[in-house]
Amino acid sequence: MFNIARIFFHEAVRDRILNLIWLFALVMLGLSLWLGDLSAGNELKVVKDLALGIINLLLIMVAMMTGSNAIYQEIERRTAYVVLAKPVARWQFLLGKFTGLVGVLALLATAMGLAYYFLIWFATGKPVEASHSLAIVFMFGEATLLAAIALLFSSITSPLLSMIYVLGLYVVGHNTELILRFGEKDGTAIITRYLGQFIYRTLPNLEVLNLKNQVVYGHSINWSEGIWVSSYAVIYVAIFLMLAVLAFSKREI
Repeated sequence: MFNIARIFFHEAVRDRILNLIWLFALVMLGLSLWLGDLSAGNELKVVKDLALGIINLLLIMVAMMTGSNAIYQEIERRTAYVVLAKPVARWQFLLGKFTGLVGVLALLATAMGLAYYFLIWFATGKPVEASHSLAIVFMFGEATLLAAIALLFSSITSPLLSMIYVLGLYVVGHNTELILRFGEKDGTAIITRYLGQFIYRTLPNLEVLNLKNQVVYGHSINWSEGIWVSSYAVIYVAIFLMLAVLAFSKREI
């Protein structure tokens, strides 16, 4: 399993698309400092908002694109046949892919986090508050969760459809409370109300992993709540991985 993770990690890091995303992120981080100068009196908030937004977008893109291709690509190249012909179980193959992808996301989050710290230090001459680190860790957690979801869909459908499904869950996951409130409005059909409650209670609420606005505007962060949120994300990652293993074990190769 760890050999599969290592190979997938190296392949993902060498991937041309990933390199283009790295370049895009670095350019945008540089531009964020320049754009911050255009907003008199609020330049630091603009820099933080843009930089954290870019880091979040980058992690999500990598999780979706790489995760959606992880299983399908191996089957198309027929490399999965070679690996699974050895004494390697399907769950080991899939978890190896997931571990390698998490490694890529961790490397990316660390590199971009360091670039962000330097950016803020360069702009203010002061070190970054610890809350910024927690915000980036939560972005990594969200990307890890999306990677698990992408692997699930990659096990049963094409990369394009997989990315569409993951994007749909991403949008819904950030609006579960809004969907619930909409379903509870007066005059709403019963089926709509139950559907809203079902979505709210079953799908992951990704908004709890979003600390960007709190960091940008200097709001206080409850660190003890961070433990609960981390456990919440880990549970959903485990659920989607189990579903991915089940789906991949039933797929004909």
